[in-house]
Amino acid sequence: MSSERPSRGQSETKRKILSTAFAFLDEGRVPLVLDDVARAAGVSRQAVYLHFSNRAELLVQASDDMRRRIGFDDALAAVLGAATGDEALETLLRVHVRFQPRIVRALRAVEAERLRDPTVEKAWQSRPIRGKHTVRRVVERLHAEGRLADHWTVEDAAALLSALLSPATTADLTGRRGWSRSRLLGRLRDMVHGALLHASPRRRVLP
Repeated sequence: MSSERPSRGQSETKRKILSTAFAFLDEGRVPLVLDDVARAAGVSRQAVYLHFSNRAELLVQASDDMRRRIGFDDALAAVLGAATGDEALETLLRVHVRFQPRIVRALRAVEAERLRDPTVEKAWQSRPIRGKHTVRRVVERLHAEGRLADHWTVEDAAALLSALLSPATTADLTGRRGWSRSRLLGRLRDMVHGALLHASPRRRVLP
């Protein structure tokens, strides 16, 4: 990729390529083919390579760009600003239900590409892990505030919560099973509170 700062025209071209690539992912058109993206975006294949060094980079940036554009990442950041662990958990669940169904098909397509192509998986793992990082931080707060049930470790609780909030789970419940967002939020809340949390706050005993 060129190290020079792109001109306004190049920036517009990049946005067009990113939007087109995301639209392909949202339609489940995988594997993502650069020639097809370039043709649909109305640019040359060389223009794609001017902004993206390879297919994996385009795929990851297209996903991340859409997350930023719809405000998903800003909303996740707000989770960590909650006053308590309980409020952080509730905010996390609400953010998930609000945003994830809007991009779940594209995220599933990304998952398929990650399984198929090791270079895509490597590029995906090298990006900042916003979602999983936020889940872990929320669980750590719950534990620190004595809200995490005694039989759960932070690692296991974070793993379960990440799985419940995964694109695969969301796609199955809201897509194949037809759950509404309100139903999804209620069931996630019931599941997480019933499985992971004490009924009321408990003071941790320090060593």
